[in-house]
Amino acid sequence: MYMLWFRAAGASPREVPARRDRQALLVKNMVIAQAAAYFRWWHLIVLAAIVSGWLFGGAYLLERAARQRAPRRKATRGRCVLITVIAAACTGVTWLAAMMVFTLLWEFHGKAAYIAIGLISVVPALVISYVVLLAGFEFSAKEALRAWLASFGPPAALTVVLGVPTGWITYDLHLTRLARAHSTIRLQELYRAVAQYGVGMPPASLERVIRDHTFPPDYLRCRAKTDRQIAYFYLPAPLKPPNSESKRLLACDYVENLDGDGRVVLFTNGQAEWFDSESFQRLVSLKENTIFGAALAEAEAKAPGD
Repeated sequence: MYMLWFRAAGASPREVPARRDRQALLVKNMVIAQAAAYFRWWHLIVLAAIVSGWLFGGAYLLERAARQRAPRRKATRGRCVLITVIAAACTGVTWLAAMMVFTLLWEFHGKAAYIAIGLISVVPALVISYVVLLAGFEFSAKEALRAWLASFGPPAALTVVLGVPTGWITYDLHLTRLARAHSTIRLQELYRAVAQYGVGMPPASLERVIRDHTFPPDYLRCRAKTDRQIAYFYLPAPLKPPNSESKRLLACDYVENLDGDGRVVLFTNGQAEWFDSESFQRLVSLKENTIFGAALAEAEAKAPGD
């Protein structure tokens, strides 16, 4: 089937394996990049707590549950530890795989949907741990379920209790990072649009930039907020070359763009950078930015659309 598809696309049979390898590498890099975008160092602490709950608490509880339902010679500590390790590993791999599959199949938006997919993905993962326990002992399905609830139930509950808030916070941080990146890219593009008018002749307003078709109007809308027609504050100033030093502000986020979590600013040399609220106040207090700061405060005091 791959051969027919690539032939239809104009590829020779010799090119098919190479293209498949390139596609596989591209998918792999995309998955790694997505995982890296969400990862935070404190995830290791949460992961260590969950793994400890499974390997130590799960193994201990499984040994107790197994000795109540199986001969002592079959309910050894080593066997219970081995079954717990296999169950924990299979549960983790299945949960991650289910998360990836559900994410690829369904488009979802918002933290609630993200958490919902995470919880749905837990179901096949827990089923796998039950199957591992069922295969490890000669229990009936009903006895295996009781043993699972007594042994793997508490670690599974711990996983959900720690995993849900971790996922919620992680997704929120990821959205914040995306919003900052969105503002940074848009403001850098805005600098290039303003530069088209000449270094010493910046447009009087962003409305003129839109009227002159120098910059698409959708690019000036905020990613997270839609109550303002233009999501960025702009004050005309002479531009400087990109490689020069400048602390003078040309544009910045309105405060609500990033939910009050600082702002991305654009300097007259085209550099865009994020500042937290305290650092931003120090920046607008500089002599070259006092007029910018006063004009920004006046603009934000007005309701959107005024």
